[in-house]
Amino acid sequence: MRNENKETNQGKKAIGESMGSRIVLALIVVAVIVTAAKVIPLVRNRVQTSQYPVIELADLQGMELESLSDGKFSFSYPAEDWEVWEQVTTDYHPLTIFYKGTADDGSTSISVAENDTVVTQLKPELLQVMLDGLKEQAPYMVIKESEMRSMEGTPVFYLEDNMSLTQEGLDMMVDTGAWTEETIEAMGGREALLSNNIASDQIQIYQLKNGKIYVYTGNYTDDAQKDMVLDTITVIAQTITSTGN
Repeated sequence: MRNENKETNQGKKAIGESMGSRIVLALIVVAVIVTAAKVIPLVRNRVQTSQYPVIELADLQGMELESLSDGKFSFSYPAEDWEVWEQVTTDYHPLTIFYKGTADDGSTSISVAENDTVVTQLKPELLQVMLDGLKEQAPYMVIKESEMRSMEGTPVFYLEDNMSLTQEGLDMMVDTGAWTEETIEAMGGREALLSNNIASDQIQIYQLKNGKIYVYTGNYTDDAQKDMVLDTITVIAQTITSTGN
């Protein structure tokens, strides 16, 4: 039994690393926000969130929640449907939870990253600058929808996209220092990663909270899971706190 558990954990770790090839790529766009903030004049007037579609929040009452932390921030997630696998957490490997219903391949997951920023408020001008940057820096991402929305009474960026791993994406991971060629080889090598890669639909929400930008990235391959992924992101957004470490 112990050997079976060990093999299961090793298998989950390998799947998690493979899924990371999609999750990690999405986080490169966070740097675009910080860069954009340096070139866009900060608007002191508060944005009226009433003009944006509202993201409905999941009701936390009666929900069984588990907590996850990396020492910098923490959040809670629904323990009934989601679980945590063994994972590495760095700037390019965010905290990630996996949907139990797709535990065989890890195809449905939500990753969360916290980033420092000089931005005081998320605005449409900043969203457009970020989108322009994505077209140039992330050609492996096909953006299907992008707009300002409101969550918890404040404006957020909302994106829907489709992402798959490419040679360009792997090159970018190495160029940015997120991975090394040794990291790629440890995952099975470029050829194996590219041949096993499955395109993933994503929901991305960028939220400014307590002076930090939180990036929530939900991956799924079945459209029936889209609403469930979004609901879970709102659970995380309601419970996330910065530890200041």
